[in-house]
Formats: sequence, C-alpha cells, structure tokens
Amino acid sequence: MHDRRGDRGRRPRPGPPGFRWLTVGRLADLTRHSGYLNVQARTLLACLRYAQGK
Repeated sequence: MHDRRGDRGRRPRPGPPGFRWLTVGRLADLTRHSGYLNVQARTLLACLRYAQGK
C-alpha cells in the first residue's frame, strides 16, 4: 500500500470507520469515474477549486 502522507510529511489523523482521507488531486482523479464520489465530495472539490482560482 502507498504511504499517503500529507504535504507536510505527517500522517493524517484516522477518520471514523469506513472513511478515508484523500488529497485534492486524488479526489479530482476520482471525478472521472461516475459514482465514486457523492454530491457532497464533488461540491467540496468544486469549492476548493474555486477558492484556488482554478
């Protein structure tokens, strides 16, 4: 399994059972596949992209 450390090299805190931490880039990659991300995740990604000026 890949080491999914954040930008600062620290491991993220564990989330609730059944949840995973993802980078913005990984979320963007998953939008290419229908049904992988729910509406809330897609909305969050759109807001992050807007905030970054993309």
